[in-house]
Amino acid sequence: MPAHHQHSFPVTSTASAVREARHHVVATIGSWNIRRCEEWLDGIELVAGELIANAVLHAGAGPITVDIRQDEVQVFIAVHDPASALPQETDAGPHAESGRGLQLVDAFADRCGAEPTEHGKRCWAAFDLPSSPDPQPGPWPRFPSPSAAPHQQGLDRPWLSIAQHR
Repeated sequence: MPAHHQHSFPVTSTASAVREARHHVVATIGSWNIRRCEEWLDGIELVAGELIANAVLHAGAGPITVDIRQDEVQVFIAVHDPASALPQETDAGPHAESGRGLQLVDAFADRCGAEPTEHGKRCWAAFDLPSSPDPQPGPWPRFPSPSAAPHQQGLDRPWLSIAQHR
């Protein structure tokens, strides 16, 4: 049975802090000796970067905190920031250079969501621990089919609540 781990750290509201925080998340999880494939950790790095970048972009100069937890079944990453507005998916056009971050989080995480807190909000993503002794790369990420809209999949905009899906 895997050990339980927990780590929290503050993030400054600068662009360079996003990269540093993303690497800190990966280094922390790597130090926990979780047997996993590199693609699994790459997905966590991408999602952590998106959650942290959104907090830096939208939270202003307020405090941002990253929490990482691991239990028997999952690694959980939460980013706390002082902005009260919950993230909203945008309909990024085919030539847009931004606006797809939440879609990436939803595609790579096993569960994700956002919720208001007493001091702002918490955006989070959970990643199931690989169950096999030697995890094999699978169909990663799990993108929905182009014809399946979120409401058809029962997702109903997971960023508007604590919705857990999949």
